[in-house]
Amino acid sequence: MAPGKKSKSKAADPAPSAASNNKKGPRRNIVKSGNAGGNKSTAPDQQPSEKKSIFGDWTGKTPVSLLHEHCQKHGWEKPTFDMKRSKQGFIGTVQLGKRNKKTAQIQTVTLTPPTDSTGNFHQPTALEARHLAATYALHRVNSHMPMHRVLPPQHRDLWHQFENLKTKQTEWMYTPDPFNAQPNTPAVKKENAVDRRPTKESANAAVPMPRMLATDKVDDHHQHRGGGGGAIDEKLRKYWESLPAVHMSSENRSLVEDVVKKSNIAYQPIDRELSDEERKAIHDGLVRMGFRPSHADEALEYSSDMATALDWLCLHVPEDDLPPTFMHANYNPTMTTISHTTQSLGRDWLIKKMTTIGYSSEVCQEAMEETADDDLKALALLQWRLVHGDDPMAEADDMLDAEERDTMRQEEAVALESIYGNKFIDKSDKEKQRLHFCIELTAHTMHRGKKHELPVSLEVMIADDSAYPSTVPVFAVLCDQLPAYLKLSMVRGLVIEAEANLGLPLVYMCAEWLQEHMDDIIAHPPKLRDISQGVTHTHTNTIESPNKKSKSNGRRYQPKTLSPAEQSKQSQQLKDELANMHASNEYQQKIAPVRSKLPANGFKKEIMDAVHRHQIIIVSGETGCGKTTQVPQFILDNAIENGQGATCNIICTQPRKVAAIGVAERVAAERCDKIGGSVGYAVRGETKASSKTQLQFVTTGVLLRRLHSDLELTGISHVMIDEVHERSVDSDFLLIILRRVLKKRKDLKVVLMSATINQKLFADYFGGAPTIEIPGFTHPVQDFYLEDIIQMTSYVSRLPMPKQRDEDKEDKTQQWAKWQSILLDQGYNEPTVSTLARYRNQDKIDYDLVAHVIKHITENGETRIDNGAQPAILVFMPGAMEIRRCVETLQTVLSRDAGNQYEILPLHANLSPQEQTRVFKKVSPDVFKIVVATNVAETSITIDGIVYVVDAGRVKETQYDASNSMMRLVETWASKASCKQRRGRAGRTRPGQCYKLFMRDTENNKMRAQQVPELLRTPLEQLCLQVKSMGESNVKTFLQDALDPPSIQALDSAIRTLRAVDAIDDSKRGDLTPLGKHMASIPADLRISKMLLLGSIFGCLDPVLTIAATMSLKSPFTSPMERREEARQCRERFAHGRSDWLTDMKAFDAWWQILKQQGARQARRFCEENFLSFATLSEVANLRRQYRDALEEIGFYSKMKKKTTTPKEKEKEDEEVEEDEYNAHSSNVNLVKSVIFAGLNPNVAKIRLPDAKYDKVLSGTVEREKEAREIKFYTKQDGRVFLHPTSILFSNNQYEPSSFLTYFSRMETSKVFIRDATTVGPYGVLFFAGRVDIDHLGRGLKVGEEGWIKFRAWARIGVLVNQLKRLLHAELDHKIQNPSTQVSASRVVQAMIALITNNGV
Repeated sequence: MAPGKKSKSKAADPAPSAASNNKKGPRRNIVKSGNAGGNKSTAPDQQPSEKKSIFGDWTGKTPVSLLHEHCQKHGWEKPTFDMKRSKQGFIGTVQLGKRNKKTAQIQTVTLTPPTDSTGNFHQPTALEARHLAATYALHRVNSHMPMHRVLPPQHRDLWHQFENLKTKQTEWMYTPDPFNAQPNTPAVKKENAVDRRPTKESANAAVPMPRMLATDKVDDHHQHRGGGGGAIDEKLRKYWESLPAVHMSSENRSLVEDVVKKSNIAYQPIDRELSDEERKAIHDGLVRMGFRPSHADEALEYSSDMATALDWLCLHVPEDDLPPTFMHANYNPTMTTISHTTQSLGRDWLIKKMTTIGYSSEVCQEAMEETADDDLKALALLQWRLVHGDDPMAEADDMLDAEERDTMRQEEAVALESIYGNKFIDKSDKEKQRLHFCIELTAHTMHRGKKHELPVSLEVMIADDSAYPSTVPVFAVLCDQLPAYLKLSMVRGLVIEAEANLGLPLVYMCAEWLQEHMDDIIAHPPKLRDISQGVTHTHTNTIESPNKKSKSNGRRYQPKTLSPAEQSKQSQQLKDELANMHASNEYQQKIAPVRSKLPANGFKKEIMDAVHRHQIIIVSGETGCGKTTQVPQFILDNAIENGQGATCNIICTQPRKVAAIGVAERVAAERCDKIGGSVGYAVRGETKASSKTQLQFVTTGVLLRRLHSDLELTGISHVMIDEVHERSVDSDFLLIILRRVLKKRKDLKVVLMSATINQKLFADYFGGAPTIEIPGFTHPVQDFYLEDIIQMTSYVSRLPMPKQRDEDKEDKTQQWAKWQSILLDQGYNEPTVSTLARYRNQDKIDYDLVAHVIKHITENGETRIDNGAQPAILVFMPGAMEIRRCVETLQTVLSRDAGNQYEILPLHANLSPQEQTRVFKKVSPDVFKIVVATNVAETSITIDGIVYVVDAGRVKETQYDASNSMMRLVETWASKASCKQRRGRAGRTRPGQCYKLFMRDTENNKMRAQQVPELLRTPLEQLCLQVKSMGESNVKTFLQDALDPPSIQALDSAIRTLRAVDAIDDSKRGDLTPLGKHMASIPADLRISKMLLLGSIFGCLDPVLTIAATMSLKSPFTSPMERREEARQCRERFAHGRSDWLTDMKAFDAWWQILKQQGARQARRFCEENFLSFATLSEVANLRRQYRDALEEIGFYSKMKKKTTTPKEKEKEDEEVEEDEYNAHSSNVNLVKSVIFAGLNPNVAKIRLPDAKYDKVLSGTVEREKEAREIKFYTKQDGRVFLHPTSILFSNNQYEPSSFLTYFSRMETSKVFIRDATTVGPYGVLFFAGRVDIDHLGRGLKVGEEGWIKFRAWARIGVLVNQLKRLLHAELDHKIQNPSTQVSASRVVQAMIALITNNGV
């Protein structure tokens, strides 16, 4: 082999046998073990076998075979050998490789035996050198094991020689994992100089913490600048190195940088001018850190402090020009890790060549695609864009013929050679039909007062078919020691010089221009913006700056203004229509008699006098007095009769959607009109109104949303608030606003109405407003309590016996408890008293008892209503799920009753308006109408024919759950006032009966007199958000005007929560963020609303809807005590994505598919087999629809029907909904988990894995599998916490690459347990855990309040993350101004998804 030449081979059997080339020769002595050198040869010209010539009689495995087995065992690539020959002999080099499973890229490490004074290991033959190299490689990775015992004798001696070479300074090289080996960082002394070169870590380094390396040897040919900063404390350094790392592949980094730099926020000038002292201090600090003075000056154009300046520089300064402290630890400008195919290899090689000029690989790839992979045309295109941006390339005006061009070019080449001599090289390629000239120049730089020279090559390329010299040739400036942007700056100058001299031989002029100007370009670089803008991707980006306000398209209420003449004409027309209506037969015969009998009719004059004299009045009336339907009509009729009908516009609020629709339809009927005419309604998701509507019934939330855009209620003459006594957060909030509006609108009239109102409280709140009381007329109602019902019906309960409280426990010496003895004394029999024990402290509703009571009523009741018809029965249940179970039980029990007919109807707010109106329709006289309702039927609406009321005494109210800091609907006892309202429904038209499914003792001792105002029993985050959205900056001052002001502590807690969920910013005022503005429009818990918005934005809405609905309710899985283990195993079958929430989602999806395809019966069977609750899953499905409707209302969801062309397609039209935009990434588990974390933050726990343990094997060690009990979890507030045993993660022992998990709630018993856990990736935490603070000195990132979460990361990653978050806010802000904007389609969102999906890799 000739000296200096290399030979490469794979680690296979060393000597190929000549017999292998003899096709007819016998197959003898084949060594099946794979050991080298086993074949004998009989050919006279064949070399002796390896075994005989090298290892003698050794029959064991050779070093090459042992190394191959070691690599195979550890999952490494097959080792490759490189032999090099010198005068001393052969020396071998081993290259080990390890494939990254995520990126498919191979990380390599090269190991070569020493050839210096420490030892001479040259060998006489390449074969011996290869085995020696294999022994050296085995020693490097296995020196901690006695592996020399299995080596051939002579290689055992080599092993001991290699062992003697180990020193304290080189011990880091000897590690079982050579791909992560790196030298210890020495202490760094402060110096005035910093090496500006890219620090080249060992080739086998992984991605360690960015280090502060300031003592590397200085290359005098490199451009140097001052630097500062000391070494990181060793203990602190080790702490940062132990933290989870965040990575970002070069492809993702290029994508994000392009998105950021193309946005309008990348170069926003600072809001305030810096003083000279401030500017100088920041500038000098940046220069001391190693940044170029020109870069520091440019950064200060866009930065107001050191931190933002460092952010700007980390983002915009090219990697090859960053100071070493800020540089990526394993940055290597010459290393590439691309997986090639046969087709792409040549193309990628061309792109790599193009990148040496200074262009990024991404823009080179785009240019190659645009020019059909012609590298010279691609370079010409990039060169044009470098100077002219996106302007189309100009066509050359060629005045020469081909022969003249060739002659001119040849003469120019001769002239250049004569001028530059041996510094001119002609690299022209006839095959590629191009001229290629290279001129070697010299640049001069200054460092520490000394002049240094840099070799620079100017390359000029001209295609044979180009119009040169009538067009610009392709220029390239090559110099390994110059950063890419400086080389591009020179190319830019060359192009401008060439364009000024078109038509002439211009290579010499350009070369002289470069020689004259390149020293100045190096010393005074151009602005980064000038270079970067010309060579970024060609995509456009329309993101507006957050500081830039576009013209609002927000909807405002602007009623049509009528002239006095038009008003007079319209008022007269309304007066005539009213008179005609009152005179009509329909009104006189059907409506007038009913209205005249209502108690409110006798107070018409008094009410109207009070309305005329006062701006606000209070009307109090008992149930059935007619105030809800009559008072609005009194006001409207009075205005019309007085000639003011054209200016009368009344809004009447109702606490619930059912009441608003029902009252509107009743009033419209009384006015002989259809709904949507003079009377209309507006509820969430549905409006029935027209230009003629003068009386509109709305829910409280609808009026609040109108006040957001019209604080003065323009065009409204009267506001009426019904059921004001209920004291919901919305109604109390509305009163605060109305009190302020009344000061501005002196012509606005307000009427407060309620059945059971605390008159003095409201009158005082509005400055002594007058009160009018309307006595209600109700028939006597007979009450039956639970003890009466059981004694009367002899009902035997099947409810389980509840756990008894201490005061209820029986004295062992007494047969009965104290409460039972009291009942016995009152005359109740022993079976009744014994049965009542099952209801004492019971929180479950006995649906069989409800059915038994109704059956008793229908069998024993003798009451008949109009025309002998059967009476109606009203049953009160706490919620929709309970109504469903009650209806199912009634249908089962009553179906056995052949003597009576029943129509059972549900009534709750989640029903459609069409379903709700069914309860008001008449049924056949022989049919019992049974209405099962929530508390919506307590007030406002009237169902004809109600004689019997069955009251469960329960209600669902919003309460705060401290375990998970969330608002939840909790079932509790209703107030006495509510039960009184329910009871009153039985005596509206005739004497009635009320069956109370609770004991007298419960009513007296457990039910509150009045419901506690919601403002005082729930967190105020949503309310504070509403206040902020109306432009009120001081929430505390605003809410102190409430009827019952909340505590300052509650308000402070709400503000902290709003900051934690990114709804308000960190400023002192706490202004709404764009995300917060959208969250304010969703009537749900803040964390739920945030999840819903992000689910829509990131295209994973379907799973997020399911998870959000489940969070608001409860898990659909059941766990019976006697079958708990079976239920756990069943739930584990649905385990998905290392998440309890995704597990619940999987179960819901499976149930939903069966329900749609096979029907309810199979779905119920599925639930029974899998320990799932059919009722809970149904509630989840229903709540999903509500959340989806809420998103649709604010523009974050839309149902787009697909175009149908065939009858079959039309049949499926209702099912086929265009949802790709909202569910394009629904299968992206990392993304869904990140959205879950966004909602649950700051509920986050760190995962701490145990130290790795190894088991010894013959040729090394194998890492032992971790046990779940060894894995520890820590939270900020509690320290160490434990996964609850019900979590799907309880027995999980695999968490990588996740280092954090988010949880829904915590509970404390003997330990602190966290429930409903979900692992979350690093970018989910970075994007959604709050602010990201960057340690610009290279240690990493701090996330969230107080920086409890820390990552080991390159500073540039943190800058890019912060910029993406800022851009997302800008996108959301833009959507507020332009609701049609689709945020999910933006490149910002796509970049965030790319990072989250594969953890940045």
